Amino acid sequence: MRSEDFDHRGLGRRVLEATLDYASTAVSTLAMFALALALIALMTRSAPPAGSPVVVDGSTTPSTSSETQIR
Repeated sequence: MRSEDFDHRGLGRRVLEATLDYASTAVSTLAMFALALALIALMTRSAPPAGSPVVVDGSTTPSTSSETQIR
């Protein structure tokens, strides 16, 4: 194939468009990944660890029905 047969017009624009398309896809993928990590971090921070004692009225023991009665 000779160089005269290849159309060089618009090549730079096509390369630029392909590069911007690839960069846009990469940025979008990274943004979704960061959003998923932030959501996971938020969910794990707000929930107490499994098996941890629940604090009720300053006491770490579960209250009984007699303790919850109004005195």
